[in-house]
Amino acid sequence: MTSPHKLPPDLAGRLRRLIRRVRLLLLVRGLLAVVAVATAAALAVMAIDAAVVLAHPAARWAFSLAGLTLTVAAGWSMLVVPLARPLTLTRMARVLETRHPDMQERISSALELAACGGADAERASGELIALLTRDAKSELAGVSPRREFTVRTVKPFLLMTAAALLVLGALFAVWPQQSWLLLMRALAPYREFDTLQASALQVKPGDVMRLAGTALRFEVMAPERHGLRAEIHFQRSDGRRAVERMKRLSAPGADPVAYELDLPSVEEGFEYRVRYGNAWTRPYTVLVVTEPCVRETRVAYVFPAYTGLPATQTVGVVQEIEAVAGTRVRIEAALDRACAASLTLNDLALPNPGGPATNAVWLQTLTTNRTGRWTLA
Repeated sequence: MTSPHKLPPDLAGRLRRLIRRVRLLLLVRGLLAVVAVATAAALAVMAIDAAVVLAHPAARWAFSLAGLTLTVAAGWSMLVVPLARPLTLTRMARVLETRHPDMQERISSALELAACGGADAERASGELIALLTRDAKSELAGVSPRREFTVRTVKPFLLMTAAALLVLGALFAVWPQQSWLLLMRALAPYREFDTLQASALQVKPGDVMRLAGTALRFEVMAPERHGLRAEIHFQRSDGRRAVERMKRLSAPGADPVAYELDLPSVEEGFEYRVRYGNAWTRPYTVLVVTEPCVRETRVAYVFPAYTGLPATQTVGVVQEIEAVAGTRVRIEAALDRACAASLTLNDLALPNPGGPATNAVWLQTLTTNRTGRWTLA
């Protein structure tokens, strides 16, 4: 291997500048190739998803992984392998001499002789090294890195990348919402999204929380498609599935079409998706909770000094509050779960200052002749 420290600095410097130029072109060409392949793969997956409707997660994973594999292969072959291949001074000299036969291997010969070890070898080849080095410097003086290694090899990859990005940009310019949806479905197969056709549906209530035992209504607005019907596919937490057909509310010929489905009572949480022909929405979640309750209330009284009465506290679930004017009252409620609570005095609602918690505390001062009702909610 060539020992660069034995070469004249200007000769080694010129060769290193050529090497840096070559590596820069390899880097740019490789990056453009990776971007072109990645963009083309994403466009292909988007087109297939729009045409075939990849509703099943396994199909989305298969096509997305295929695109990722092509991108990784392009990065390996066009970026990693070329940059990992060593490019020494001697090899660069060989490249130059191949491109310029008139150099007659003077540069590589100078490098090889300069790399010879031992005092005898240096004395024997001293004059020859000096002669070849002088000729090599003369040859390299007229070599420009930019003219020698132009961007001609990069242009095809630049054109391919520009074409792929132009197509993607045109799609976003014409159909921004649909293009973004298809792109996210291609790049993130692990997430649930609406299919392209389902992006035109309006679904209510979407993700929602309901109290156990209350009714729930589903509403869907969809574009008119002759012969299509709207269905809701339910999946409970234990894996059980059910399908319910929605009732059409709109008259024939109306556009959009309104559908609804009423559940008289919900007792447990579930997921649901709306299907309208080939359109599948993402899964929506219905969270069913029981109504929180007050386990215990504690009311503490601090009476005015003129009464001479000691501070007291009463404990119960439901209790009356009665004291003289000026008494400071501390109301504390123990709840069965952390939730937002409020104290209602007649028509005045006072939220818990501490926010959602299992214990809520309110401080009040009784005024003269004030009567009414208080509740916790």
